Amino acid sequence: MNDDDLICGACGARNSHSASWCSQCYATLGPAGEPEEGGIEVDVAEAPSDTADSGTWVCSVCSEEQSIDLSVCSVCGAEIFETFGSNRWAVTSAQVTRSGLVPGGGLMKVDRSVEGIMVLIVTLFGLGFGASIISVGGAGGWLLIMVAIVLWVAAARDALLTIVAPRSVVLSPKVIMAVATVIIIVGMLLVFRGFPTSAVGNGEALGGAVL
Repeated sequence: MNDDDLICGACGARNSHSASWCSQCYATLGPAGEPEEGGIEVDVAEAPSDTADSGTWVCSVCSEEQSIDLSVCSVCGAEIFETFGSNRWAVTSAQVTRSGLVPGGGLMKVDRSVEGIMVLIVTLFGLGFGASIISVGGAGGWLLIMVAIVLWVAAARDALLTIVAPRSVVLSPKVIMAVATVIIIVGMLLVFRGFPTSAVGNGEALGGAVL
């Protein structure tokens, strides 16, 4: 046999260097041992690499690796949009402050639209709910208005911190939902405690007028 004969990686048989398949086991031939070893390398090395690339992203603020399922860094709170080319840093503090005159407007200005819209809805709901309770004589409605205003101010502060100190931000969708829950629970307690009292008082007043 010639030294340049091909050795089948499957059965070890020698074959002519021009053969494309083994004459003994009919396996496809290539350079000695390469077909079998190459296949193993591809299966083992490439698959994990593809999974790692598509399953994570690295935060550009704190450099921590995050799951692709997360849109906000679990370490510093920076959003994924910042890592992938957000225009957040193109805005100035003055622009963010002016936008903060609208509930949640500052957050929307710094690409935190989800939190901004949530703050807008919860703040308007708290102000409206509180005002409606006050209009029927329930002084407790001022508590809801105060909570809504605190959320408004906190959102404006968070928007400024987003462009100067992302690690110090406080508001997240979970926090905003917690505030909304507090407003709803307190508001309903005020309604159930206040409306019957008002109704009784009005009935007594009407009875006195008739007499």
